[in-house]
Amino acid sequence: MTQRPPTPRPLPPGAYLEGAPNFRDLGGYGVPGLGRVRHGKLFRSDVLSQLTDPDLDKLAPLGIRLVMDLRMPEERHKEQNRWPAGHPVDTVTFDARPAMAEAQATRWRDLVAAGQLSGKEARGMMFGVYRRMPRSLASDLTVLFERLDTQEPPTTLIHCTAGKDRSGFVCAMLLWSLGVPMETILEDYLITGQRRPPERFAAERLAGLVDTLTEEGFAVLKAFAMVDEDYLATAFEQIRADFGSVDAYLEALCGLDGARRERLRAKLID
Repeated sequence: MTQRPPTPRPLPPGAYLEGAPNFRDLGGYGVPGLGRVRHGKLFRSDVLSQLTDPDLDKLAPLGIRLVMDLRMPEERHKEQNRWPAGHPVDTVTFDARPAMAEAQATRWRDLVAAGQLSGKEARGMMFGVYRRMPRSLASDLTVLFERLDTQEPPTTLIHCTAGKDRSGFVCAMLLWSLGVPMETILEDYLITGQRRPPERFAAERLAGLVDTLTEEGFAVLKAFAMVDEDYLATAFEQIRADFGSVDAYLEALCGLDGARRERLRAKLID
């Protein structure tokens, strides 16, 4: 599959966050025949532990009331989210997902430092992670759809650490459920490569290690840290192989039947 350049998208005024460069609004994407995903209701992000005080001031007026934190317990313990004081938020976490261990940035550091992988092997590991995502993250999606299926869906933020793999898959499924075309879903996924390029990840997460990496070590790092359209496509391919279609998967494992889908579209599309 050919990599396409991501299309930059505007954020709500003043919503760009210095400490979470991958924070962005999922609103504005077109849904054929229905309209556009509502602005200011669904957000995605990377980790929130590095938010600055000005970032918190920008977050406060967005009215976010539900945070879907897709990280593992050790990740949450190491980097605790910051949040604006006086703006209570309900944070949902998920702990029993051993199949997602290789999606953790802390695990990437260990594997890169060990120097026992080739770039090809690391890329293969990432394809394996994405093949496991549909079943491993089904419970996350089930909760997300349930929480959004209310009279007034809470303004929601979905995030993990880099905001690219786990968040990338969950947001792709959310956009699909609303009727956003696949091409647009891939464009949204690829924007993370602008916001958190592998080089930035290396500078932030592998400080003290980067200078010692061999050429092959850099290839391993790139395979883990890059945003690759083929990664996400692999998850979709696995869904179709196991369930026949994405819609069948969402209904069978994630509780998104036709009636719930229509209710979500009515509330989240303008």
